[in-house]
Amino acid sequence: MSGDAPLSRNFAADTNGLASQFAIEKPGGFELRRDYHGNDVLVTGRLVAKMPWAILYKIDRQEALGANDARLNRLVIILCLGLIGIAAVVLAVWRHGASVRSARNAADAQKMAERFEAQTRFLKLITDTQPTSMFIMDHENRYKFANKIVSDSTGISEGDLLGKSLASVLGPADAISYEHLNEEVLKTGTPKSQVRRSGSNGDLRIWQAEHIPVAAALDAAPGVMVVEEDITAVVKERERRERILEQLTDTPVAILDQRDPFASNHSACVAATAEAFASEMGLDDNSVRTARTAGRLLNIGKIVVPEELLTRAGALGDDEVRLVRGGLLKSAELLEAVEFDGPVISVLQQVQRRWADCDPATHDEDEVLVIAQVVAVANAFVALISQRFWRSEIDMDEAAAQMMVDADTVFARRVLSALLNLVDNRDLREELSVSATTMP
Repeated sequence: MSGDAPLSRNFAADTNGLASQFAIEKPGGFELRRDYHGNDVLVTGRLVAKMPWAILYKIDRQEALGANDARLNRLVIILCLGLIGIAAVVLAVWRHGASVRSARNAADAQKMAERFEAQTRFLKLITDTQPTSMFIMDHENRYKFANKIVSDSTGISEGDLLGKSLASVLGPADAISYEHLNEEVLKTGTPKSQVRRSGSNGDLRIWQAEHIPVAAALDAAPGVMVVEEDITAVVKERERRERILEQLTDTPVAILDQRDPFASNHSACVAATAEAFASEMGLDDNSVRTARTAGRLLNIGKIVVPEELLTRAGALGDDEVRLVRGGLLKSAELLEAVEFDGPVISVLQQVQRRWADCDPATHDEDEVLVIAQVVAVANAFVALISQRFWRSEIDMDEAAAQMMVDADTVFARRVLSALLNLVDNRDLREELSVSATTMP
């Protein structure tokens, strides 16, 4: 303590941080240590010559290093303030850049939203003026867009319609056909079409719908646009024309049938057989209708053939056979001015062509040629299974076997295969009987 007498306090030589210890161990050196009062001091020492003593010099730290410590503290403070300033500048620059980017992104998003809204309004303007239903479905078959026609037909406002499912608007039974086709369009990426009928008799409505894939736009997922048109009036008009045409051709067909009692139902049977063959071969609906019409009118040209040739019991001479066959060609000439929905006239013109005489490159691709072969096989088959003045009818199996002999020469094997399948696996005679009796 400060009041102790000199040389009255003793410390061990290994006392940690003691100034006296440093002065003895490293005389002439300088270091910050603690004196026996516990104060921080700058200490140095010098040994006394020829004596086991050392002289200790010390000065209070504040007195010796106060100015340096103050300068160091100022430097540290300045450095900290500089670091803080730099950090503040960096933060301000970052925030400014972020705000600029955010403002730019917001402006771009606003422009995109405005452009999308303008496109939507334009699309609404265009679609609302169309006489067809137009709506877009998402991958979950929910309405993403609908024009005024759709809103009016469903009785739901355009705003309330968006987001609703097809099943909730149309009912599960009517929605399922749309859903299946929409899934197929989304999967394949190719447009599909379908014809849908609803109601019956006086309430019958017929719709033709085009399902078109719609690519993703903005944040919207891909969807399907359905363009649906009511074709009831068109179909009914076409069916009316077909009925009128059939009624107009009924008279010459009836006159022809009356000339040969054994062939009185021949035209109806050929038409029904040709229709059955075309359906069995998987031809499209238009081709099936064409085959049926051509089969029904094939023999109308025989009206120019003398009745005694058609009813003669004996065999015909070569000239007489050519005259009868010429009656088939006459059918196309007599009907050439009549407008049919399908290529009926072209079929009648080619019905007597041998399959082997046709260009092999166009065999299966030529729609008219294939339908003509269907009618030719049907006509020959009905003739074989029908009774005539000069012979009795033969069994269907035998008739089919006889015709197979001419496969790939006179007749197309593809058509004969359909004939064999109908004879072997289905009751063709019953089908012909029913079809012939219901033929207009």
